Amino acid sequence: MEQNFTERTELSDISKAELLNNLNSLFDVEKSICVSNPSDSVQIFQLDNTAIGVSTCNMIEGVDFDLTYYPLQHLGYKAVVASISQIIAKNILPTHININISISNRFSVEALNQIYKGASNACKRYKVSLSGNQLNSSSVGLIISTTTFGTNKIENIYKIGANEYDIVCVSGDVGGAFMGLLVLEREKAVFKANENMQPDLQGYDYILERQLKPEPRTDVIEVLRKNNIVPTSMACIKDCLATNLLKICSISDKGAVIYENKLPIDVQTISTAEEFNITYSTAALNGGEDFELLFTVNINDYEKIRTIPEFVSVGYITDKSEGVNLSTVNGPLIPITSLGIKNDK
Repeated sequence: MEQNFTERTELSDISKAELLNNLNSLFDVEKSICVSNPSDSVQIFQLDNTAIGVSTCNMIEGVDFDLTYYPLQHLGYKAVVASISQIIAKNILPTHININISISNRFSVEALNQIYKGASNACKRYKVSLSGNQLNSSSVGLIISTTTFGTNKIENIYKIGANEYDIVCVSGDVGGAFMGLLVLEREKAVFKANENMQPDLQGYDYILERQLKPEPRTDVIEVLRKNNIVPTSMACIKDCLATNLLKICSISDKGAVIYENKLPIDVQTISTAEEFNITYSTAALNGGEDFELLFTVNINDYEKIRTIPEFVSVGYITDKSEGVNLSTVNGPLIPITSLGIKNDK
């Protein structure tokens, strides 16, 4: 039974970062081995000159996916991608993964095999070995929890903290996964209204793939290494770009300016946003699950960045007093804000 409190703050009124910081303050955190922030999506442990990264990701039915339109193989694949994408954002290539699935008896052995087949395909493609596998019963549907491990030399792990005038970059286009989700939700609503109607998904191939079968950017680490670029901060765009940018700025105690006309957005994302009467920058900033990388680099590396086709510079880091803003096409600066915990997965 839920307890009654004199004061009540709704989860939708506070960002995930703020909530985690509040909860973390209740604990005494030992920093001698764990060198990362408890609120981070990846924990870094230092043993001598080796950094060990650990990343955990949960996917919950009805919150993170809808089996009405989600193929089980794609779901298993995406569960692995979500976990390894987070560890990549620490300049660590994943090596091993634990899979923990809670499942109800409405699923068959064959259905479970499909989930694991998708997970296995992702592991093989990105050279990740299965190190642990657990199955549990569930009364609420399907929950997939993945924990990924990887190592690197401690000197190769960047110190989290962007500096003023650093360049803000992304590794690829954003907003596509969100628009793909809206298309799937629209066709689901049409089907529920009339089961004789077939889903109309023609012409949405790219954004549907971004939503249903995303790929992690394991190549980014190698590109950065080859060009001798060390990010000053980095985050995986599993949550929306806005949330991750605010997190980087909060940790760095800095502000930022992002240019609306520099956001990398695929033409299919733009056209679909227009169908839904959504501005393309809203989709790019507030749509999640693109699994691209958001990172900052020293301004001295700008000439290197601008010659790398995989990367797009979208803004720069400012003093904290200037806030975190979007420079719109028409000129005015608009503050970038984070969504509440209800919508900030």
